[in-house]
Amino acid sequence: MSKTGIFAPGAPSVWTIPPGTDFLGALSATLAEEFNLNNHPAALADALIYVPNRRSARALALALHKQAGGNTILPPDIRALGDLETQEPPSGAEEALTHLGPALSPARRLGTLASLVQKFYQARGLSIPPTSILAAARELGRLLDSASLAGSVDWGRLPDLVQETDLAEHWADSVTFLKIVTEDWPKWLAKNGASDPFDRRLQVAHAVANRLRTRPPKGPFIVAGSTGATPATQQLMLAAQAMPQGLVILPGLDLDAPASMWTEITERRADKFAGAPDHPQFSLAGTLKTLELTAQEVPIWPHITLEAPAHARRRLLHESLAPASQTADWLARLNEMAAPNIPHAFATQALSGLTILEAEDEAEEALFAALALREALETPSTTAALITPDAGLARQVSALLKRWDLDVPPSSGIPLGRTPAGSLALLALNWAIDTGNPVALTALLKHSYVDVDANAVEALEINYLRGPRRWQDLSDLLASLSHHTQEMNASQHTRLSAGAEESARALLIPLQKLADKALPLSDPDHAITGTKATEYLVALINGLSRGTQHPWAGRDGEAVSQTLE
Repeated sequence: MSKTGIFAPGAPSVWTIPPGTDFLGALSATLAEEFNLNNHPAALADALIYVPNRRSARALALALHKQAGGNTILPPDIRALGDLETQEPPSGAEEALTHLGPALSPARRLGTLASLVQKFYQARGLSIPPTSILAAARELGRLLDSASLAGSVDWGRLPDLVQETDLAEHWADSVTFLKIVTEDWPKWLAKNGASDPFDRRLQVAHAVANRLRTRPPKGPFIVAGSTGATPATQQLMLAAQAMPQGLVILPGLDLDAPASMWTEITERRADKFAGAPDHPQFSLAGTLKTLELTAQEVPIWPHITLEAPAHARRRLLHESLAPASQTADWLARLNEMAAPNIPHAFATQALSGLTILEAEDEAEEALFAALALREALETPSTTAALITPDAGLARQVSALLKRWDLDVPPSSGIPLGRTPAGSLALLALNWAIDTGNPVALTALLKHSYVDVDANAVEALEINYLRGPRRWQDLSDLLASLSHHTQEMNASQHTRLSAGAEESARALLIPLQKLADKALPLSDPDHAITGTKATEYLVALINGLSRGTQHPWAGRDGEAVSQTLE
């Protein structure tokens, strides 16, 4: 007998958790109750749960642990939907994917498209600057990505999209150019035994879904927290919908929107090609269409209480985001939402607790956010989140919090060049290009992963690197140390301490050996590209870190390895 009703005979297979609700908390609480995790710690061991990313996978595992009273449990198999993008196929899908070539890396894909663009213009006797070729290749890549996200795209309809108008001739030229992606690109992939990343991801999803249908897991199969924005995710949702213990839990579905709004979001008309793709419910609308459901047929996840202020705020926010064609009767809709109260009371209830701060600039905006987060951390039983489309603002807030010894990294990640491992790679490459550059040399030696004596580095900088540069490269710097020492000691104002020159030589001689190995990176007569350049840079990084694993350890090191690869 199902305790919560989620697996009862005839129970819905698709649910939603309203916005403003602790999604993972609500999900884990119901699952813990359904399977009695307090008394049966292995009850969910056979379950397979897909969540949007690895961060949410870790958070769900922790939430289930807390729901079990902190007792040790055998957690379910929690996978990230983003893992479908990786080269390694999910377990069980290998056989179905043997006919597919490996997915191209973003860099090779861009380079290949650029070469196809170049051939297109060369065939027409045109000489195009490399920057323009790369820009066109990037746009073609975005077009391929958009087509893959949209699902099955009929490229054959391209010539007929523009009728007999003044634009027809220009459109014909565009259609000819787009043959790069409709004809040349598939031919190149087939010839080289490769796969487009988005197409391969969809094939992986099909393989996983088919395997789940033929060999379903012993326990529940759940897809939670995704809007179904990609065809790959929708395939997994369809598989879950067809299983006796399959569930799809959608985030933030607008259950109060009228049917006319859903029609406006999804319909295709002559004057509007794809509904309202900028609407926040657009992906959910497409998912409901794929699952052959309406919003009214999707119930709210069990044991979620919709408090009046929160429900009023959700309705008001959803209404404010309605498509333009649905805003003509806003006053009537507001009266309807407020009934039996007056609209003023409804709006006051919906906006209760909401505060607006107007910042003078981005620095003040970041400071406001950092102070609010700090206050939440200092207040027991209070949670907080910073939600912003500006990744730079998120990183700035994270940096401000570090001043108070609060480590709150942004979920969007940190640019590789700003990580310890990534910055070492960039500094090493910058120094190898000009080994005598005093700024590049000092920055490299002061990196935390470079294994040298910090006092010796400081002495080298003060005694020899400051002032006008009078050497070409590192070997010239080494050769000029004695002359510079004599000049300094002969000066009436400055005299170097005993052993200063020996300390500088002890620091620079090992670097000179590394510079000799990295010579081809800076010498035009030894120009190299590709694998050899990467080998020189890896050897340089290993030499600077004296063989420690720091540059290659952790996620930062893995990202640097993948970038170099």
